[in-house]
Amino acid sequence: RGVWAAPQLLRQLLSDGEVSAAEFLHWSTARREVPFGGLAATEGQRIKLRWNESTVRSADESKWSLPQARTCTHTVTLANFTSRALLREKLLTAIAHVEEGFWRDD
Repeated sequence: RGVWAAPQLLRQLLSDGEVSAAEFLHWSTARREVPFGGLAATEGQRIKLRWNESTVRSADESKWSLPQARTCTHTVTLANFTSRALLREKLLTAIAHVEEGFWRDD
């Protein structure tokens, strides 16, 4: 399976300001502001990262799914992107559609 690089890449994108922390928070939790004491201080409110192996159907990472957010559970599901630039592109695309969302037909 290899090393899951996506969490480290995500941290870098957020800390370097390439992805707005406020926009990421809104996309992943539906909150516009961090609650008093931060998400970590609020029981059960931390943002959880999940690895979605089912999105990896092609060796070409550019064909992998966009990151997904479940705002009720504060869960972000990512494919194991190894390219910072590609993760940034996919994440910014997902965040840009925060108001309309993407609907799945499972």
